[in-house]
Amino acid sequence: MSWDEHISHGISAVQLSDYATAEQAFKHALHIAKHDFNRSDERLALTLSLLGHTYFRNEDFRRAELLLEQSLRLHVQAEELNDPCVLMDTFSLGEIKASTGQRLEACRLYNKIISRLKNAADCGYPLPEGAEHHFETQLDNYLNQLTAQEKEQFLEPEAPPVDEEADDDESTVEEHLQEQLDEAVQEQLCDEADEDGTECSGIPPHESALSGDALTTSGTHTIEGLWDAQLKKGVASLTLDDDEKEAWVAGYLNLESAMRLANKMFEPSDPRRITNMKALADASAKLKMYEQAEALYRDAIASAKLAVDPDPSQMTILRLNLGLFYVDFDQLKQAKKILETAKMPENISQVEDGEALAQRVEKACRLIAVYDTVQNLMRQAQTAEEQKDLDKAAKLTNTALNALRQGFAPNHPEVARVLRYRSQLLKALGQESQADEVAQRAERIEKANEAMYAAWTKITEELPRPDSQGVAV
Repeated sequence: MSWDEHISHGISAVQLSDYATAEQAFKHALHIAKHDFNRSDERLALTLSLLGHTYFRNEDFRRAELLLEQSLRLHVQAEELNDPCVLMDTFSLGEIKASTGQRLEACRLYNKIISRLKNAADCGYPLPEGAEHHFETQLDNYLNQLTAQEKEQFLEPEAPPVDEEADDDESTVEEHLQEQLDEAVQEQLCDEADEDGTECSGIPPHESALSGDALTTSGTHTIEGLWDAQLKKGVASLTLDDDEKEAWVAGYLNLESAMRLANKMFEPSDPRRITNMKALADASAKLKMYEQAEALYRDAIASAKLAVDPDPSQMTILRLNLGLFYVDFDQLKQAKKILETAKMPENISQVEDGEALAQRVEKACRLIAVYDTVQNLMRQAQTAEEQKDLDKAAKLTNTALNALRQGFAPNHPEVARVLRYRSQLLKALGQESQADEVAQRAERIEKANEAMYAAWTKITEELPRPDSQGVAV
């Protein structure tokens, strides 16, 4: 089995509270990670994190502490500032430190979490609602338990770790860090002697500040819980009005962050991952990131096809959304091909937002009907031009413009295309003044659209892009 398969198997076992199976799966993944990945590869950090959290849930706190400390060290190097894995590792370590009486260290870890949350919020990164307040409350509780001397130490700047202050050269420090990591990994791969039932945590379960029950997959204090919170918050942001562009960007960031987690937690064909991918495609389209949106819609369809027993309704709904995307992207020819072949599911009213989807498809089909009429008129006009009947050709383009007004906005690119052709015909007829006026109308539409896309590009150029997962149509 590959690293990805072991990770997926382990996560599935955790969701069933089968920690013994999860432990073995993550150990197999760790064995692969140790040999195939370097320290800067986030997959090594993620493997240590998942195995550490498995031990944490199973109340084996000694092993959890050892692995989470190494995971946190690597994650900070490999992941972005507000990565949920970093927060989860720091949070769990704080709980372990508090449970073993290391109150000062626990407070420092909670303070780091709050600092990261504040920095992430200042940078515009999405966060679960109330996260910062939750950790501030926990920190206050622990601070009240400190002695006067410990409080003074807490207020003092924290000394850098010994290995960062070492007088040895950089290569020696790197070797020392690698030795620490190797020791942590080796204990997991060669610890049969510890599996004879001997209690090694040293922490009575009832003394743990956060028990395993509090880390069920439905809670917001798990990686999956954070994923679910980010997904829901991102989707909600996309329903806001057109003047809420900042909220759309925040929604996109939520969904992109959730997508990174979904790719790590779920199988490619898992409906949760597909739901996340479709939502991220919607957000990308909303922000005019059309190439990315198209790739995500198609990846979602391809992922759904990988299921052992694909859901026909899900497949159809994904194809309908791709067709609607092409309508919004002014690719009406592709939209027509998809929407005419994708039959609306009979149970569409029972699907979430199904009625709204049906209404959008109905409206799109009306637009496509208008588009077909316009294309037919333009073909007739071109035939008339070829036959040297320029008056007839010009009249047909005017009829096409009138047809476009039935469903298309005045600044739609299709309007500009028809105007450009009409201008050529009028110029050929010797109507220079009218031809110039029509050409100027087309130019104004084209420049307005170019300016709009340029403005959106400026907004989105710094946004993170989802990782490619190798699933494609």
